[in-house]
Amino acid sequence: MWPDDYEEYQWCTITGVPAVPLQVRYFDGDSCDYSALTVNGINFSNRGESDDGLLLHGVVPLDGVLKWTSNDEDGYDGWVVCWVDAPPPSPPPVPPSPPSLPSPPSIPPTPPGPPATPPTPPATPPTPAPPATPVVVEVSGLCNITSDGGCVQSPNWPEHYGNFESCIITGVPAVPLQVRFFEVESGFECENDYLRIDSAAKRGRTLQRS
Repeated sequence: MWPDDYEEYQWCTITGVPAVPLQVRYFDGDSCDYSALTVNGINFSNRGESDDGLLLHGVVPLDGVLKWTSNDEDGYDGWVVCWVDAPPPSPPPVPPSPPSLPSPPSIPPTPPGPPATPPTPPATPPTPAPPATPVVVEVSGLCNITSDGGCVQSPNWPEHYGNFESCIITGVPAVPLQVRFFEVESGFECENDYLRIDSAAKRGRTLQRS
């Protein structure tokens, strides 16, 4: 038990370590082939002439786990690893307060002035605007509106739609459309399958797979 040498065939697992840089206060162990402290799947030990204690300092345990194992070799001093800063030094003592000075002589109160002007009454608040009429999207035909009311889809989607099917969707709000999926029969001049989008001026734009 630290600061004495650890013994043979010892191990431990520490979980719930916060994801903050580790602080190595002391590190003395065998080579990585024998005894090691594992962090993020990497073994840290006294590997040859290198000092893995310096390499371990500042490492963040991403999974919150530290594992330690030793083998049948003679024990070493071990290690001390922390994940919190050392407590700050105590602040210096507060010097005593100076003695209180005598109070100055009291000043007679100022005589009251003329009465204040009464405040101006508040202006009449503006009449609130009537609530906006909710937009109702309606479908005439075999197309479907999703349960949240924010999307429309072709008949039988995600399966194939049938032949000679059509639908008209009205009441769509004037906001940019988001195309989640679009696949129809290819063709030109709209002689096959298409989706037509009309503006308020009745000038249409056709989406079609070429």
